[in-house]
Amino acid sequence: MSPDPKAGDGPGADPGETAKPKQPGRKPELPWDVLVAYAHRIHREAGRLSRDRLEDAVRADGHSIASDRAAEVTRAVKAELKTARADHPH
Repeated sequence: MSPDPKAGDGPGADPGETAKPKQPGRKPELPWDVLVAYAHRIHREAGRLSRDRLEDAVRADGHSIASDRAAEVTRAVKAELKTARADHPH
């Protein structure tokens, strides 16, 4: 005898039940390269970059970001921009 297929999301779910939709929750954080792209766009558009600006932009688009992660991205991009300026003085 073959086992009955089970719907739902657990071993005790009735075969006639459908899976319950997930509750809306925190969205996963964006990948590093996407956060860096946000930071570069902010710098290009505003002429400045800060952790707060990065957090605001990411959250305005419906994503989550931890303050520590935003600070880490901001520091990395500022260092990259500083190096680029040093390599191309005008």
